[in-house]
Amino acid sequence: MKLAELAKFTFSKGLSNIQPTRDDVLIRYGVSSYSDKDYMFGSVLNYGNVIKLSSNKLNCNLLFLQKKIPSPEVFLNFNDIRNEDLPVLRRLKYHSRGSDIKRIDNLSSVVHGDYYSKFIDSKCEYRILVFDGKAIRVQLKVKSEDNQGSDYIHNYENGFLLKDNFAHDVELENKLIAMSERAVATVGLDFGAVDILVSKDNEPYVLEVNSAPRLNKYGRQLFTIYLYRKLGREVNLNDFSRIKVNEGRNSTGLPVEFREIIINR
Repeated sequence: MKLAELAKFTFSKGLSNIQPTRDDVLIRYGVSSYSDKDYMFGSVLNYGNVIKLSSNKLNCNLLFLQKKIPSPEVFLNFNDIRNEDLPVLRRLKYHSRGSDIKRIDNLSSVVHGDYYSKFIDSKCEYRILVFDGKAIRVQLKVKSEDNQGSDYIHNYENGFLLKDNFAHDVELENKLIAMSERAVATVGLDFGAVDILVSKDNEPYVLEVNSAPRLNKYGRQLFTIYLYRKLGREVNLNDFSRIKVNEGRNSTGLPVEFREIIINR
């Protein structure tokens, strides 16, 4: 709603009462209902059927593995898990905010789930926002000082915050950017936020693609700029107070065209 207000778009929670014309543009933000109406619009960003795929975490994980995009190993049946595979994470096909995740360290009792994924001992996790095939923001998930939640579920509910300003590892981040752009294209989304886990031996794994990522004020301004450009609207950067252009250490975020990647030593 805040994004629509900033961009001066019409916001709607659903399409049940919408009668589109061929001049209308539909921008779906994580909502897949009434996907049959998509074809009545002049154009669509993030088709409903594609959002349905991205929402099915199991199918997405399997798709990434099929397409050779590094992703955690998947076990479809609890009985297929061996002791040497432990620990694993119990998962559900549909979930949000990591509410489905349960770590399994032994096979003495069955923990029911839709599937199970190999636990990756990580050193960090990134979120990369991709729009129209291009990464426009790179954030690092950082544990807050008062974190009381899980150390391996890196989300807001577990005390992790998304940071734009951090010591950038350019070589690693270039690899993550390429993986993120490929993951979003593989799913078929026009935009999405990719969560990538980096293991302690520096190997990246795509976890999921979010079709409705959390955006702060800076993120909403950045996203609006790219939406305007996609739709052929004029963009005046002076209208976006939080976008800083090549201001060195005072820069924020990682829209590559606005600033250089800053390495803090």
